[in-house]
Amino acid sequence: MHKCIIIANGKPPKKKLLRKLEKLNYNYTICADGGANTARKLKIIPDLIVGDFDSITKENLNYYLERTKVIKIENQNNTDVEKALDAAVNLNFSKTVLLGAIGNRLDHSYANICMAVKYYPKIQVGIIYGKSYMFPFSGEIEFLTDVGETISMFGADPFAKFYTRGLKYSLNGQTLPMGVRESESNEAAENIASIRIENGKGIIFRELKKALKYDFI
Repeated sequence: MHKCIIIANGKPPKKKLLRKLEKLNYNYTICADGGANTARKLKIIPDLIVGDFDSITKENLNYYLERTKVIKIENQNNTDVEKALDAAVNLNFSKTVLLGAIGNRLDHSYANICMAVKYYPKIQVGIIYGKSYMFPFSGEIEFLTDVGETISMFGADPFAKFYTRGLKYSLNGQTLPMGVRESESNEAAENIASIRIENGKGIIFRELKKALKYDFI
């Protein structure tokens, strides 16, 4: 699977996480505008920087102009994260991890979660923040886990039906429409679990530590 990292302008990731992602073949890095400020602090040379450049500092822009590919896109009809996702799609990446997607602006954070759903299945967009790994999904997925892992699910489409195996609280065709019902803080009851989503998309949250342990990301 062709994979890349996108760094946005929210809370910076830790170097340890970046090293782990590199071992999982995330070997190409795109910065969304101000995400390049984060990259500079982390002493990273990204492969590509895109955006309208209203967030990257002039000093960092000049630094990277000599070291990496930089594309300025004036279009104000989409966000810098969208510009980065479009670039990833155009480069034929099938999976990306979005870092720095969550920050002090709640509207920006929510918009980035919406972007992950919007671009799926054109590209699988996972978001890592704190102790969690989030990704949109449709279809069936089976994965290794540890008993007790917290797994939460939400409906991205109101009529998406959820089916589960190996979880403490089973779902058998229930819908989880926003503002009506959710499956928050479900738990793995076995070492192998599966989730099937029909008739739309869902959003799944796993514990980051467990997802990394089993090379799920």
